[in-house]
Amino acid sequence: CALLDNGGVRCWGRNNNGQLGNGTTTSSNRPGAVLGITNAVDVAVGREHTCATLADGGVRCWGSNDEGQLGNGTRVGSKTPVGVSGVSSADSISAGKQHTCATGPYGIVWCWGDGSVGQLGQGAYADSTTAVRVKGLVGARQVAAGARHNCTLQSDSTLRCWGKNDDGQLGNGTLDKANAPVKALGGNYSEVAAGTYHTCARAAGATDWCWGFNKYGQLGNGNTVDSHHPIRVL
Repeated sequence: CALLDNGGVRCWGRNNNGQLGNGTTTSSNRPGAVLGITNAVDVAVGREHTCATLADGGVRCWGSNDEGQLGNGTRVGSKTPVGVSGVSSADSISAGKQHTCATGPYGIVWCWGDGSVGQLGQGAYADSTTAVRVKGLVGARQVAAGARHNCTLQSDSTLRCWGKNDDGQLGNGTLDKANAPVKALGGNYSEVAAGTYHTCARAAGATDWCWGFNKYGQLGNGNTVDSHHPIRVL
């Protein structure tokens, strides 16, 4: 999906669950307009759902909703955008496999959808079909959602991560899942990105660091060994 200068969103590709937002379930190899979205400021694509933050601070989502990842209080999918409940003044968004997170005023973060491994950060291992606040978290400048984990870049240039951690993707030196944010090792970060089961961040001096699953060399350190702490990309 692409965010347009005029606030519209256009999507293309697979559409089996209505994730293109055009009112159908027909896949498309050309970009098509998402219905009813005219003032978007950010867009995020999950596995089979899509969400956008709007200029008025609201959030709208469409596509698959089996785990509540559309955030409208149901588990019924939608081929057109629906409003997320419990969010106001959102300014950025990131979508995981079956969950979604957004940032808001003072760096708070809301998440909704699949929470079975703690990826909603609410202090429990439970799903939510409406947005819930990530426990104890303020000062987030950016949120990045992986398949079943999330990390935020904080105002003090550190990272906080939560959710699935079987491969060390939280970067805190353990393999323990977390249902509330934990501090990743290292600091002076300026950007963070989350993959399926790994995470990468940029630090001072334009150095890049990655951690987590590494079977295919996605940590970029010259081997295929997983790491539960940040290691520098070669």
